[in-house]
Amino acid sequence: MMAENQAKYNFSLSREDYWEYYLYHASTDPQTLAKRKKNHWVFLVVLVTITAFFIYRNYMINQQFNAMYIGIYLILLIVAAALRKVLEKNRIKNLLLKQIDQDLASEIGKTHEIQFSNNGIQLTENGATALIAYSDLKRIIEAPNHFYLISKDDSALIVPKEAIDATSFENSLQEIATENSISYDKDLKWKW
Repeated sequence: MMAENQAKYNFSLSREDYWEYYLYHASTDPQTLAKRKKNHWVFLVVLVTITAFFIYRNYMINQQFNAMYIGIYLILLIVAAALRKVLEKNRIKNLLLKQIDQDLASEIGKTHEIQFSNNGIQLTENGATALIAYSDLKRIIEAPNHFYLISKDDSALIVPKEAIDATSFENSLQEIATENSISYDKDLKWKW
C-alpha cells in the first residue's frame, strides 16, 4: 500500500491547459480519429468527383482531353486536400477555445490542491474536498506539459507540470499506477 504522501500540490488551470487537454483528446481518442478519417475520405471523394466532372465536361466541349486542364484540376485537387487538413486543425482549435470560454470560464484560475493518501487522491477546491478512489482511475497519461488522470467515466483531472514538482508528482503517480494496476502512458512526444 502506498505510504501517505504528505506533499501537497497546488495549481490552477488556465484556458490553455484545458485547450491542450481537449486537443490531446481530439488527436488520440479512437472514436474522434475514426470520425475525422471518415470526414477526410468523404471530402476526398467529393473533390475527385468534382475534378472528374470538370475533366469530362472539358472533354465534351473540346472532344479531346486537354493535358493542361487535367494538370490544373489535379493540382487544385492536391492543394484543396492539403489545405483541408490545415483548415480542419484550425477549425478544431477555434471550436475548442469557444467551448472552453462558454463552459469552463468559471473554472479558469481556481486553485486546486492534490494530496495522495492510502484511500485515493484528495482534491481540494474552494474549501471543498473530494476523494477520488484509485479504483476509479483507469488511465494516467503523462503528456509533454501535463499529467492527465482519466477516470472510468472518462472525466479527466488535468495537472500542469509547470505548476508543481513534476518529478515528485510523476514518482507518486507511477507508484499508484503500479500498486493499483492502472495504465500509465508516457506520451512525451505528443504535439498537435
